[in-house]
Amino acid sequence: MTAFKNRSSAKYVELKSKFQTDFGKNLDDYDMYSQVQLKYSGDDYFVADQLFVKYKTDALGRKVVDDIVVIENKLSSTTPLTTPQSNAFNSTSLTVRSQNLPSQFGSNQNITSGTVLNFSGTKQWYKVHDGSNGDAISGISKMQ
Repeated sequence: MTAFKNRSSAKYVELKSKFQTDFGKNLDDYDMYSQVQLKYSGDDYFVADQLFVKYKTDALGRKVVDDIVVIENKLSSTTPLTTPQSNAFNSTSLTVRSQNLPSQFGSNQNITSGTVLNFSGTKQWYKVHDGSNGDAISGISKMQ
C-alpha cells in the first residue's frame, strides 16, 4: 500500500499514532515489506499485505528480527479474514516463505526466506479498509 511507503503521509502518521497508543512502540523503528508470503503451519501460508519488521543486533553482531506488525488490507471494516489469514492470526510464530524482499523504506535490510518471525509480546495486527478501488484508506483498526 503506497500510503504507508511515505513516513510523512497522513495515513502512515495515523497508523504510527495508533501503534504508539495500542502497543507503546514507535513504528519508525520498523522496516516495511509488501506482499510477504508467511508460513504459519508446515507449508500452509498466507500473504501479508504489509509486514513491518524491527531488527536488533544480537550478541554476535548480526541483525536479527526483534518484532513484527502485520497489516491486512480489506474492502471494509466488516470484511472477514480469509481462512489462511485467520489460521495465521492464531499462530505465535511465522516463517518467511518469500524470496529476498527489499524494504519499502529504502534501507539495505532485506527479508529472506526461512526467517522466523515472532511477535515481541502481544500480537500486533491491523486491518486497513480501503474501499472498492484500494486507493484511499478509509480506516485502520487493531485486530483482536
